Amino acid sequence: MRDKFGRFVKGHLGYRGMLGKKFSKEYKEKLSRTFKEGYKNGTRVSWNKGKTGFYGYWTGKKRNSETIEKIRIANIGRKQSKVTKEKRSETLKRIGHRPPVMFGKENPIWKGNKAGSDAMHKWVYSKKDKAKICDICGKKEGKIEWCNKDHTYKRKLDDYISLCTSCHRKWDIKYNNYKGGMTGLKHSEKSKQKMKLKKLGKHFSLKTEFKKGMTPWNKK
Repeated sequence: MRDKFGRFVKGHLGYRGMLGKKFSKEYKEKLSRTFKEGYKNGTRVSWNKGKTGFYGYWTGKKRNSETIEKIRIANIGRKQSKVTKEKRSETLKRIGHRPPVMFGKENPIWKGNKAGSDAMHKWVYSKKDKAKICDICGKKEGKIEWCNKDHTYKRKLDDYISLCTSCHRKWDIKYNNYKGGMTGLKHSEKSKQKMKLKKLGKHFSLKTEFKKGMTPWNKK
């Protein structure tokens, strides 16, 4: 129900008032003809006439915090069906709507030089494309990776060189103090002692040593 200004009055059910109701085929056809004739002769005007873009109605408008909170609460736990998602996708494609693509500083989660190593490598791939040849041995087959020269991971393309997996590991061990469990890496005396005790079935730490009378974790 609306008032004389066309606004919905308090208590109006909107689409909820039609839940569970079904229209006959004849009524649907009559309703369709009425709408088409109205739009054709100008007696009916589309709500978004004169608006531009998919979200034209809300251009320049903002919902208040109370309305935003109500919408948030109403959508908690709500999931769209597969059919609804497909319909929405088809509609967006038909009207040519594309979500904005934000790169670099325009992206709200942009971290600049504070980004991690994975993010930096993805950034290098996006700028330099895939590494194709090792700059040290000249290898072209197998996996070729982008290597950061000094492991500072700055946003400078000149700080990255393309290396094969073998040369990449050797470079990191020699220049970047890499301490992974790779072939050619020298273990410390403490590490050697720990591995030796492990082979003998003993524990390196007294805290983790299994003592007489204790019940194994998988027997409890």
